Amino acid sequence: MCTIFVTKLNKKKIIVGRNFDWLQLGGKIHFNPASTIYGTRTLGFCMIEQEGDQLPYEGLNEKGLFVGMTAIHKKLKKNNANFKATINDLGLIRFILERASNVDQALKIAKQFKIDYRQKEHFPPVHYLFADAQGNVSIYEEDTYEFCKKFHNKEWKVITNFSLTKKTRCKRYKIVANKLSNNYVSGMDSAMKLLYLVKQELKNEFKTVYSVVFDLISKNINLSIEQNYHTIYQFNLQKELRKGKHFLDFGKLKLQHKKI
Repeated sequence: MCTIFVTKLNKKKIIVGRNFDWLQLGGKIHFNPASTIYGTRTLGFCMIEQEGDQLPYEGLNEKGLFVGMTAIHKKLKKNNANFKATINDLGLIRFILERASNVDQALKIAKQFKIDYRQKEHFPPVHYLFADAQGNVSIYEEDTYEFCKKFHNKEWKVITNFSLTKKTRCKRYKIVANKLSNNYVSGMDSAMKLLYLVKQELKNEFKTVYSVVFDLISKNINLSIEQNYHTIYQFNLQKELRKGKHFLDFGKLKLQHKKI
């Protein structure tokens, strides 16, 4: 299933890499400029989804804040904080992207809510990785685990599908951790190559639907669809936001490729 890593290379480059592994192919990348919602000015952001624009899997906003999630193997405890408002686990991602400028603000927002993981619909629980352009990184697992640190150069963090409270580490985690420890990632291209090394084959039940790399400072985005690592779609968040609200369907992107 999914893999996310973040590494701070230097003051000018903080890289997030993400493989989204799931049961079905397809998806859309959305670009939403800043707008006013109920009298509050939101931030511009991009997001990737398969279930509608209220349910993104990850995204990056104009302040350089990344928010993403991976599913985890976990039995949920009963949450006694009934006084909290409830929010959908994916809806929380969009809510934070629209409102938070940094990791600290993202965490404060997340803790305001009781999270609905849609288990009645047979979806798994998730944990979140937050990272910002100032080098702050946090991993948030509701009521269980919280990591928060300002990274120095060459520091990194990885999440896959196991709680970081457990000693269990999957093969993908070990590969990414080893490569990052040996400074394998030097930029967006090598980050994509690392995602290639931990992809889930298309023949498997869980397959890598897309791989995406974000540079939190330049706000450049590189996207590979369905393990076609020879064709990388490149975007700059600020340039895309100036075009107004729009989205690109993965199928349409594939049809635009010159080979098609």
